[in-house]
Order: sequence, then C-alpha cells, then structure tokens
Amino acid sequence: MLVACLHECYRHAFQLAGVANAVAGIAITFATNAVHAAAYTAPTRLTARQHTTLVAAIRRHFGPQTRLWLFGSRVDDSARGDDFDLMVQADGPDAHALCGAKLALLADLHATPEFEGERIDVVLFSPALDAALRPVQREALAHGLELAV
Repeated sequence: MLVACLHECYRHAFQLAGVANAVAGIAITFATNAVHAAAYTAPTRLTARQHTTLVAAIRRHFGPQTRLWLFGSRVDDSARGDDFDLMVQADGPDAHALCGAKLALLADLHATPEFEGERIDVVLFSPALDAALRPVQREALAHGLELAV
C-alpha cells in the first residue's frame, strides 16, 4: 500500500512539474521488496513526458529492477549542452544481452516524439561488463540524479 501511494505521489509530482526546468520532488527507487525515497532539489531539463517515455523504455528493455541516472548538463542548468547523459545499472546475464538491450533502448527512444532528433548517450553499469567503476560511471553516481524506474 505504501509503495503504491508513494509511486502515485511521484507520478503526480512529475505531471504537475510539466516542462519546468527545475523539478523538486522525491526520487523513488523500487528494490525487490523495499522502497528507498530520497528528496532532491536538483534542476533538470527533462520534461514529464520525456521522463514517462524514458521509464517505460527502460522497463521494457532492462526490466523493473534497473536503476537509472540522469547526469551531465541535463542536471546542471549552468552547464551548456543539450544531450541526454544516462547511466543504466542492470544485472544482466552477459555483456552481449546488455549491449543488445542498450541498442534497442536507443532505437526505441529515437522513434518517439519526445526524443526524436535528440542526442542520447547511454552508459551501462553492470558487473557483467566491468569489474571496476569507470570514470564516467563515477561521475554519474557522484553528480547525477537517480530517476525512479
């Protein structure tokens, strides 16, 4: 019941935010049977429709247990740049399947009106790919905004 309530509040917060550049709300990460909520006030340049489209595509290609970070210029209004920097943390069985899911995700997003013509960079974060964190992954974890999936 609590999970459903928090999820509904989060969904409504993004609907109310519309296309505003600064969004204040609650980032909710759904783990196996737990919900972790963390308040954030980071500015983002991600519309509610883009967020909804992105979450649906992530779930479709990587599953609901996936974690997602938005980082780079989209979470820093003082930075220049218009591409979407995303990091996807997924526990896939092998690197080949994860890379296939990444390519399918990019094709899926570019086929939508919300991301048509947009530059999208996707970094994968998985033990199947790397034993240690790469610098770009450290950057996403340190300065990115985790989005609820």
